[in-house]
Amino acid sequence: MSPTLTIVIIELVGASTLQRALDDAERQAASWDSVDVLSIRKGGKGESDAAFTIPGRRRLGLEASQGAYTALIEDTVRLNENWVSLLLSALNAKSPAAVFGPVRMSQDLPSRAYALGLHEYGPFIECGAGERIPGACMVLKTNDARACLERADEGVVEHDLAEQLRARGGQIVCRPDLWVEYAALDPYGARLSTRFAHGRYFAASVLTGKSVAARLVSAAKALILPLVMVHRAVRAHRQSQSHAPRKLPVGSILAISTAWSFGELIGSIAGIGRSEASWR
Repeated sequence: MSPTLTIVIIELVGASTLQRALDDAERQAASWDSVDVLSIRKGGKGESDAAFTIPGRRRLGLEASQGAYTALIEDTVRLNENWVSLLLSALNAKSPAAVFGPVRMSQDLPSRAYALGLHEYGPFIECGAGERIPGACMVLKTNDARACLERADEGVVEHDLAEQLRARGGQIVCRPDLWVEYAALDPYGARLSTRFAHGRYFAASVLTGKSVAARLVSAAKALILPLVMVHRAVRAHRQSQSHAPRKLPVGSILAISTAWSFGELIGSIAGIGRSEASWR
């Protein structure tokens, strides 16, 4: 018997992009009594609303889930046509704490979205060791993921969640056949101010409780981080050519790399500030 699954579509772009993602998930779920689909929309009440941030919307989806497993899927993602059936087969064979597939780049992405996709999902274009989870599409054992959210206001942040699941002995699995496609631009997410804020949040959260010396080392590393990020993006671009051949958007990659790195520099020195609210 297949495990129960709730597919949660997380709104980033909304409108027709959200509807297309919902239609795609509902079409695949229709063949399975054990699968249901819901969506979590953006909040409109400011930072006090749990649905204001992406991590907050993910948490609301996890809390609303009726399934033994919960798939948190951003509306910028397109599932491959057999994704649900392949996922249920995989969950029948094993019972991992989290499972995901490669994130491919759509050939229809505008240059800025493609550059953002290389930065965000470059490590997931091919299956790696399963130590990290792509935020765009992750399938979680519902109760295990809920147990990792200790504070009532804590959202689901993919790198934090992966670390906690591993600490609890959970297995994180990447399945090549569960590939999805990053297929739509999130205009807010692609802003340089957003990349800066996300970089700041990432550095500050990693350094929580760390010494002044650790913060200074992190700040020093941030100075050379643009070069590292550009190198990673170029490598991801080469990997993606077999799926979606296209030109390398050099300018967008440089701009995004610089903005994120400057955010890490500030986060290392000055802390998180108001950067968490940018994750929307």
